[in-house]
Amino acid sequence: MSINAGIGTSSSPETDALRSWLPGDSAAMRGFRAQFALCLAESGPVLLLGEVGVGKARAGWLLHRLGSRADGPFLVLDPAGDLGAQIAAARRGTVLASGWGLEGGVVDVLLGRSGADGPRVLLTAEGEAKEEYCARFGLYRLKLPCLAERAEDIPVLCAHLLADLSAEPPVLTAGALDWIASRAWPGNVRQLRDCVLRAALLSGGRMIDVALLADAGGPATTPAPPQGTAAEVGENFAEALARWLDVMLAGGAASVPELHARVIAAVERPLIERVLALTEGNQLRAAGLLGLNRNTLRKRMSELGIESGRKGARR
Repeated sequence: MSINAGIGTSSSPETDALRSWLPGDSAAMRGFRAQFALCLAESGPVLLLGEVGVGKARAGWLLHRLGSRADGPFLVLDPAGDLGAQIAAARRGTVLASGWGLEGGVVDVLLGRSGADGPRVLLTAEGEAKEEYCARFGLYRLKLPCLAERAEDIPVLCAHLLADLSAEPPVLTAGALDWIASRAWPGNVRQLRDCVLRAALLSGGRMIDVALLADAGGPATTPAPPQGTAAEVGENFAEALARWLDVMLAGGAASVPELHARVIAAVERPLIERVLALTEGNQLRAAGLLGLNRNTLRKRMSELGIESGRKGARR
C-alpha cells in the first residue's frame, strides 16, 4: 500500500480523534492527519520527512503511543550503542532513528530486522527520501508540513502549547498572534514553542503581548525572501565564483598553492555552518541533511576550524 497515493483531506472519525494530538484545521494538517491515520493502521517501517523543528520525533512517538505496539518499549536509537542489543530490547516495540545520517549500514540492518519478529522502525530525515530504501523495504513516507504551510493553525497551536502549562494558562493577545503570524520561523513549531513557553513564564500568568514574545527570543524581523529562482541564484553563485577565481589566478596558477583545497574550503565552510545553524548544532541531523556520515562531518569541522554549539556554529 502506498501511503502517498489517493490521500484526501476529508474529515473522518479516525482523523477527528487525532486532532487533540495533532491540532490544526489547515488543509496541510488535515492531509497530514489522514496520512498519519493510515500509518497508524499499519505496522511497517515509516520515513518521517520534514524541515527542522516540525515535530518528526513527536510524530514518531505518537505512532508508537497510539498504535498496536503501545504496550512495547519505545527506543530512540543511540548510534554509538550496541545496535543488536537495542534492536533486541525493542523487539515488540518501536525504534526511532535519525535517517540517512546513520553510519556503517545501520539503516539497512534496522530495516532488515523490522517486522513481526522485530521492532517497528521509524526513520526521520530532513532531506528527500532515498528511493532505493523506500522500494526495497516498503517504507511509508509521512511528510510533516512546515509552519509556513499551516500559518492559519497558529492560534490553535499556541493554545495547545500553553494548555500543557496549567489549568488556567496565560493567553496571547490578538496583537501577539498577529506578530507571530508576521514572523519567519525557520525552526518551525519547535522554535515557536520555545518562544511562547518562555513568554508564558515571563508573563507571570498574565496576558502574553508582543513585548513579552520579543523578550522571550522571538524573531526580531521578518527576513526578506530570497530574490530570484534557485536556478538564477545558482547562476549568480557560479558567476561570483568565476570572478573570485579570476582574481586569485591573475598571477598565474603557480602563485596559488593548493587551489582546489582552498576553493573547497571556501564553499564548504559556509555550507556546514549554515546547516549546523538550521539544525541548532545537532551534528547527527546536520550530517543527514548534508548526506554525510557523522564522522566525516566531524572530521571536516575539525579541519575547517568549525565548532558546534546549541545555537548553531561558530569559527
